[in-house]
Amino acid sequence: MIGVISLLLVMYMLLFFTRIATIILVYTGISEDVARFQSRSAVTGCGFTTGESEQITSHIVRRRVIGNLMLIGNVGIIASISSLLLSMVTVSRDTYGLDLLLRFGILGAGLLLLWYVSKRLWFERAVIRIFEFFTGSTMKLAAFRQNTLCHLPDSYRISELYVTADSPLAGKRYEDALPLLGKVKLLGIRRSVTDYAGEPQAADVIGAGNSLILYGSQPEINDLIQRGEVSLRRGT
Repeated sequence: MIGVISLLLVMYMLLFFTRIATIILVYTGISEDVARFQSRSAVTGCGFTTGESEQITSHIVRRRVIGNLMLIGNVGIIASISSLLLSMVTVSRDTYGLDLLLRFGILGAGLLLLWYVSKRLWFERAVIRIFEFFTGSTMKLAAFRQNTLCHLPDSYRISELYVTADSPLAGKRYEDALPLLGKVKLLGIRRSVTDYAGEPQAADVIGAGNSLILYGSQPEINDLIQRGEVSLRRGT
């Protein structure tokens, strides 16, 4: 029974860390399907040289998450095999069938409970809060499931970003801000919870502290952030 419990704990930790990695990767701006696939690839040690892999290696946070997941996966697989063998060799010959059924039943029930918990929204929120606490930074979901809903390719984003007081966009009218945005499209201006310009007009003014709903390719949006025109964090 100790072997079954050990195996259950190891598998629990593997699936737990895989789910955590998936959540964090999604919050860095890639689709959930890609994040889930890359997390499972890392934990099992199966690498795939695809364009999706380049999205992981080109982002420092994603590289760290996947790198740590690879180490955890290698250790976990070895521990799983050891625990499984231990659980089988300790089965009594007299009650072999009953013991085997009981142990696999406990294992299956435990994995089912793990799957249920990991799919809850409160679990996702808890993971992000813990990650923010240990990293000392706030994770803003710039591109969430809009990519899946709008059938966008992974290179394009619908992002909500903020205008700080020192941004070149602060105080400019919509028509004057267009040259600064380049190819990135401004879909809306959120001034407060109740004040949202869903179809910006030429005379609409972008103020400090406003959030902008932007559509464009990820590199172009990143350029706006690097130039200080928009920010991941709200500022005044």
